[in-house]
Amino acid sequence: MKVTKEVILHIAELAKLEVTDEECGKLTGEMQSIVDFADQLNKIDTDQIDSMEHITRNVNVLRDDVIKPSFDRDEMLKNAPQKYAGCYKVPKIVE
Repeated sequence: MKVTKEVILHIAELAKLEVTDEECGKLTGEMQSIVDFADQLNKIDTDQIDSMEHITRNVNVLRDDVIKPSFDRDEMLKNAPQKYAGCYKVPKIVE
């Protein structure tokens, strides 16, 4: 991809930035070097490499889900200033 002055101005407009001609020239060169670097990654042959979900080969490092008895709902709500349908009732804060 060729980065031009028009591309930089378009990106600046989308980002709501004001860019001078001097900055535009500097950004064009910098953006072009970034795009060229990213294009080098596309040239790498990855056909023989297995895809990975994670960097490490850990399968599942989380504990197993175990069903345990929970707290009694009525006991938890006994000190609530207001309750509704078995839940804490709080004032509405968003209109």
